[in-house]
Amino acid sequence: VAQHVGPMLENALPFLAAASCRLLASSPVMQDEEVCGALAKLLLALAGALPQVMKAVLSNAAASLGAPQEDSQLLLQQITDPLATEEGLAEALRETAGSWQVEHLRRMIA
Repeated sequence: VAQHVGPMLENALPFLAAASCRLLASSPVMQDEEVCGALAKLLLALAGALPQVMKAVLSNAAASLGAPQEDSQLLLQQITDPLATEEGLAEALRETAGSWQVEHLRRMIA
């Protein structure tokens, strides 16, 4: 069973990354501390297990949504930082969500 977990996780990561980025870009629930904490916990666990794969799929997912590249790169650094804490990342996710949501609304209005 354990030998199949890695490939299954790698196959699921693009979908998890896309869903995470969609939440950041357009969902008001990302202002909730518990939601951000849960997402931070998930992202840190995935980045700890497969850091390079996670970085690549999150980067692709953020780019596909038109998220600001500078914000995306900073978030990726925070997620893949081995010293990152759930609390610190949760706060970064709330800030990123605010920025991405403004950009998302701007693109929808234009």
